Amino acid sequence: MRKEEMMNELLGSLQKISQDQKMPRCYRDWAFDGIGYARSREDAEGMAFVASIFHYGRGERLPEDIEVFLRRILKEETDRGNGYASYYLGKLMEEGYLEGREEDIFDLYEEASHKRCRKAYEDLGRLCLSGKGTAIDEEKAFLCFEKNALLGSISSLLYLAHMYQEGLFVEKDEEEAFFLYDLAYRRIEKDPNVEQRGEVFEALSACYLYGKGTLPDYHNALFYAQMAEADYWDRRKDGERGLKEKSAHALSLQAEARMMLEEDQED
Repeated sequence: MRKEEMMNELLGSLQKISQDQKMPRCYRDWAFDGIGYARSREDAEGMAFVASIFHYGRGERLPEDIEVFLRRILKEETDRGNGYASYYLGKLMEEGYLEGREEDIFDLYEEASHKRCRKAYEDLGRLCLSGKGTAIDEEKAFLCFEKNALLGSISSLLYLAHMYQEGLFVEKDEEEAFFLYDLAYRRIEKDPNVEQRGEVFEALSACYLYGKGTLPDYHNALFYAQMAEADYWDRRKDGERGLKEKSAHALSLQAEARMMLEEDQED
């Protein structure tokens, strides 16, 4: 199948997804964005993006002919020095759209980071921190998160805060961790559409509840836990997966905060 025919097939699938009211809203939004993106940029990055949308909307492995096509296109672009092609090839492998070993995924993210693909910094740091596809390297993870946080990433700020909170690579410093969580909160206040809102609220709730890096404040703990639960609930309604445990933890934080407030009233 030629490139033009393949693009038309992918775009046709996206069109169906974007108009299917039974599909979760986030899938329809992704499909709609993917259509415009793919039509404006028929490069490796656009191809990978379209493939991701196709997979999310259909909820199944990519058809074999499309998988072969994408591998060829992305490999060609990677060999030409396209850092985004390296990144998306690794991303598609990691998320199960294409086959790939953990070591291959790590190598692709690292290659992408060397070619100044900013998207790759956080994923590379995440693998270094977890030891997936490579030996655990906390220093490299910290530097990757730090670089991406300076570029405005909220999730990288959360990773940095976690490393300070747990004493990973850096000396344990709960006050610095709280500062970074609060910085993330101030950033999301300026942009209501930013991702990871619930995770920021959940982290702040725990800090106020347990007095980590700040004085205990059970009213704030309850407030942020409620904000986290509301954000997770909205995202679950929109079809985002993997949030049940986070929602449950937000509810648990609320229960603990209420209990502490009741004990304070009794005293």
